[in-house]
Amino acid sequence: MKILIAAGNFPPDVGGPATYVPAMAAALTRKGHHITVYTRSKGSGIADKFPFQVVRERSGVGRLRNVRLTLKALVELGRDADVLYLNCLDFEGAVAASILGKPSVQKVVGDFAWERARSWGWTGSGFDEFQANGRGIRVRGLKALRCWWSRKARKVIVPSRYLGNVVAGWGVPRKRIVVIHNAPGPIPDAGPVELPIRTPVRAIAGGRLVAHKRVDILIQAATALPSLGVIVLGDGPERGNLEALTRALGLEDRVRFTGSLTPAETRAYLAAGDLFVLNSTYEGLPHIVLEALTAGIPVLATSAGGTPEAVEDGVNGRLVPVSDDRAFREALAELVASASRRASLSAGARTSAARFGFDRMIELTESCLEAAARPAGSG
Repeated sequence: MKILIAAGNFPPDVGGPATYVPAMAAALTRKGHHITVYTRSKGSGIADKFPFQVVRERSGVGRLRNVRLTLKALVELGRDADVLYLNCLDFEGAVAASILGKPSVQKVVGDFAWERARSWGWTGSGFDEFQANGRGIRVRGLKALRCWWSRKARKVIVPSRYLGNVVAGWGVPRKRIVVIHNAPGPIPDAGPVELPIRTPVRAIAGGRLVAHKRVDILIQAATALPSLGVIVLGDGPERGNLEALTRALGLEDRVRFTGSLTPAETRAYLAAGDLFVLNSTYEGLPHIVLEALTAGIPVLATSAGGTPEAVEDGVNGRLVPVSDDRAFREALAELVASASRRASLSAGARTSAARFGFDRMIELTESCLEAAARPAGSG
């Protein structure tokens, strides 16, 4: 097949989608498919050292100009494609597919309408509440837009059953929704890393630093746990606020920020830590949690979204209710205090990681793309 992947996030960006897209594209290339990745992510351009073509579009001035640039590029690049695989850039991808008369497959890892409404101050609702009760003409417009492009896709891939139910609520027929769990891909070994903190217990947190990850609560909790150090991976809009909080609490010696990391570096940090912490209010199925389980460290997480499909309380980590800061602090204190408890959960982490196989993810995704590329009505 000739597959055009539209990627909103791509290296050097951080986060799950930026890890997933190059791993998926490389695996599909090894299977004999011709892959082109289009992205607006800043980088070195066509000379990227990937086994597939990468086309990077320079961002223009203004959102509408960027939409036009992306739409033009996707139409040009998609003329010879059998299927468009949309990983963000959903509006432009849906319009381009319609213009070209090509089938599209959409990967949904969140809700564009909720994320935009939150960032623009149009709603204060949590993810689940927003699905049922998002109000206001602007919010309704975002929801209508998101529903439109999701219904245009011939198949919609979601990483968790939880998100599958959400997408069905957008009016996408169940038969078009395909649940394919994410899986950590093969990446080069970065070698051992020396953590920049000497405390007896080192917790790893981070990924894309956004408000709903609630890393600030972890940093605040560290004030009552002198044996705990925190290494915050990655970058994002909340980094400045988190660094300011660290300074205000006088925790510069126990809380460190790495900035952007390669996938290999991220895995090396996880392997060197004692536990991974995700205090999020919303997740589809967090890729970095799967990375942590693969690295063999226990996970302390909230029961947000699809996270309970990976983290089992008392088996491979601790699971606490969303936004229950008392339960979060108690579970954190328990894991910090007990090396034997962490060791038991680490064993469970390694065992449970086997459920999320990379080869299986590729096989199911390839089958989904092939099914979408077949002429409508051909089965």
